[in-house]
Amino acid sequence: MIEQSAEAAGGGRTIVVEGAPLWVQETGTEGPAVVFSHGLLLTHDLFDAPLAALADTYRCVAYDHRGQGRSATGGILYAIDIERFYQDALALIESLDAAPCHWVGQSLGSYVGMRLAARRPDLVRSLVLLSPRVRANTQWFVVQVEILCLAVRAAQAPGPAGHALRRALATYAMHELLGPTFMSDAARVHDRQVFRTDLMTRITPATIPAIRGTVRYPDNWPAMLAQIRAPTLIIAGEEDRTYDTGVQHAREVQDAVPGSRLITVARAGHALLLEQPAIVSEAIVDFLRSIDHA
Repeated sequence: MIEQSAEAAGGGRTIVVEGAPLWVQETGTEGPAVVFSHGLLLTHDLFDAPLAALADTYRCVAYDHRGQGRSATGGILYAIDIERFYQDALALIESLDAAPCHWVGQSLGSYVGMRLAARRPDLVRSLVLLSPRVRANTQWFVVQVEILCLAVRAAQAPGPAGHALRRALATYAMHELLGPTFMSDAARVHDRQVFRTDLMTRITPATIPAIRGTVRYPDNWPAMLAQIRAPTLIIAGEEDRTYDTGVQHAREVQDAVPGSRLITVARAGHALLLEQPAIVSEAIVDFLRSIDHA
C-alpha cells in the first residue's frame, strides 16, 4: 500500500510503496494509462522517446524500480527478488488508479509485466515487452554476479584506482546493454560518453540488492506465460547478446504467450530504446493505438 506521497522538482515525485520510496514521473493527459518499467541499471528516462510520442493522448507513468535510479531499497539489504518488484508494481498501479493499464517493460520490467498480466489480468490492458528475459540462469552465472557485486563495492575506493574500476564496470555494462553498431558508431561517441558517465554514478553498492535479485528468475515461466491473455507485442534487438541471444529468448516468449507478435530491430542490442528510439517508439505507439482504436 502507499503510505505517503511527496512532490519533487523536475515534474516527478517520490511515493512510498510497500515501505520503499519509488520515484514516479507522470506526464500526458487523462487518456488511457501507460506504465513504463525499465531494466536493470537503467532508469525511467529510458522511455523519454515514447513518453514524448504518447503524451498528447495518454496518461504516462514511468517509475524507477526499488533500489535503482532515484528509488531507495526500502531497507532490503541483500537481494530484491522478482516477487518484490512485482508487488511494488501491483501496489503502484492500484494506488495511482491506473488500471487497466498498457504495460511497457524492458528486460526486468518486461518480466514484471508478464507476471502482472498472468496473475492480475484485470490490471493489464496490453503488454509491450522489450528485450524480455525469462529463462532461469545457471548457478555459475549467479556466482559471476556475486563476483561483480564484490567489484562494485571495491570500486567505491577513493582516488584513481576506484575511478578506474568504476569506469571498467560501466564499460562492461555498456557492452552487455548495447549492440556493436551503437558501440562502434563514430557519430555516437558523445552518446556513449554520456551513458558511461551515467552508469558510473548508477552502479553503486546501493544497486547490489537489485543486481542480485534480478538474476534469480524462477523456472515456472512457461506455465506463467501460457496464462497471459492481454494483447502482447514483443520487441527485440537483433544484436542483443545478453544471456547468449536476446532474440532467441524473445522467440521463446512469443511461442509461450498466446497470440503475441514479435518485431526484431536491426542495429540494436538489449537497451534498444537507447539505440533505435524512433523505430521502437513508433512500434509502441502504433500497437497501443491499434488496441484503443479497434
